[in-house]
Amino acid sequence: MDCVQITDVHITCLVNYRYDVDNSIMAVKFALDAFKKWGAIRDDSPKYVKQIILVHSEAIAKDTAEIIFEGVIVE
Repeated sequence: MDCVQITDVHITCLVNYRYDVDNSIMAVKFALDAFKKWGAIRDDSPKYVKQIILVHSEAIAKDTAEIIFEGVIVE
């Protein structure tokens, strides 16, 4: 199955865990690795991934994370 590839990726990770926000970086790493394996990005280097933001948010369910990938579609 073909998928859309993106570049200039900006990732926002909303978290509502009981522990420190910086501990949530592993959720981003695993999601980014899966995104790469799926074929949506060629590589997770700074050439493709431009920004990662971690935000504590009580707007999402407790003990969850919401990871948002935004980027430019590769033609």
